[in-house]
Amino acid sequence: PGEFLQVKVAQIPSLDVIDDLAEQLEGWWPIPVIRKGNRKEPLRLQPDTLYATHAYLRERKEVVKWCKEKWPDYEEPEELFISSTEGTPLHPDSVTSRVGKLFKRIGLKKANVHRVRAKFAVDAVETVLDGFLEMGIEFEPGSNWIETILQQVAIRMGHKNPSSLRHYLTVALERRVRLSYASAARTRDKIDRKARVGIA
Repeated sequence: PGEFLQVKVAQIPSLDVIDDLAEQLEGWWPIPVIRKGNRKEPLRLQPDTLYATHAYLRERKEVVKWCKEKWPDYEEPEELFISSTEGTPLHPDSVTSRVGKLFKRIGLKKANVHRVRAKFAVDAVETVLDGFLEMGIEFEPGSNWIETILQQVAIRMGHKNPSSLRHYLTVALERRVRLSYASAARTRDKIDRKARVGIA
């Protein structure tokens, strides 16, 4: 969450710009942040995220208005994410706590910010993987295409080291294998049922 808390209001593009991004095949908006290891790399926000951010900006505006009425000397922070009760920039620990409470309230067990990030990583891997599979590329252990996929995903997620994403690629490939077996099993069951009633 620390990376997102670095985002400033002034860095969010207008709705017109977001509309243009949404019309592109892989449109995204870069926002420079400091990542782990003091690395300067951009967050790559997709149009859906940016639209949701604009919805949040409307709520944020009301919080700022309320704070100014309550505290005449209140100054609006430049940070995008602020406390709804104090109008001050959010702290990473506060975000982690809030997300944990949200998951608990909606009944999700063993869920946290890191699992949300992991889900995004798997989705990013699967998106790139789908693109390669649509081109008819097959994957085998040790294939050079594996490294190419990891590099593409690393670029999307702003990771410096593609090998840190290898686990997510393994998860995505294993999911494909399970779905393939399940689909084959359903097809066999369907054929067997037809054979039993004499319509095979």
